[in-house]
Amino acid sequence: GIPLVFFHGGYAELEHEVCITDDNFMGGYQLTRYLISKGHTCIGGIFNSDDLQGRQRYQGYVTALHDAGLPVPDDKLLWFSTEDRYSIVDCHELSLLN
Repeated sequence: GIPLVFFHGGYAELEHEVCITDDNFMGGYQLTRYLISKGHTCIGGIFNSDDLQGRQRYQGYVTALHDAGLPVPDDKLLWFSTEDRYSIVDCHELSLLN
């Protein structure tokens, strides 16, 4: 009987709870369209593979490329997981100490 409010993502099995989210699809879309408007035609991306926000941002990015008639440059995409991110940050921090 405790009310819940989720930020950034909810749970399908708790569909009646309040969830406040960013519009990740539109953020990915608008950022990509901005880069296209500046003349960029080969736009890469780095996306988190194990959260909903990363997948939504990727979908916005892909949609903007398609709307502009540009290909999705698969060789310019990097997917990472949360575990990868922590190991990358740890390695970077260690290199700063040397």
